[in-house]
Amino acid sequence: MFDFPQPPFRTSVVSTKGHAVLDYLVGTVMIGVPWLLGFSYDLRAMWPLATAGGLVLLLAVVTDYEGGLSKKLLMMLHLAFDRLIGSLLGASPWLLGFADRIFLPHLILGLLLLALGLLTERLPANKKTVRTK
Repeated sequence: MFDFPQPPFRTSVVSTKGHAVLDYLVGTVMIGVPWLLGFSYDLRAMWPLATAGGLVLLLAVVTDYEGGLSKKLLMMLHLAFDRLIGSLLGASPWLLGFADRIFLPHLILGLLLLALGLLTERLPANKKTVRTK
């Protein structure tokens, strides 16, 4: 009924294969950052990063893309979760009241997740179909 025009530019700059690699890397980094930067003693600042990192790794394992192991979750839903987790992580220092002590790791990694959720291809290469007339 409605035919929505496609944008004249390509908004997907990250492939799903590259996204898979980044998911495992970024998820692991998120879990380790509180110890690497020395604020693991501050539970209010540590838990958002560790939880977000664990969720990113879990999403990577269950997503139907090149890096997924069980392939149960659609890539488009994975990207929606990335945007949600990134937004909440980026805002967590202010939402949870520890921004006066530390906020940059949460903000940077949250914005990175948000950007990946916005700039990654919506379909893995093996799921793309070619239309023929």
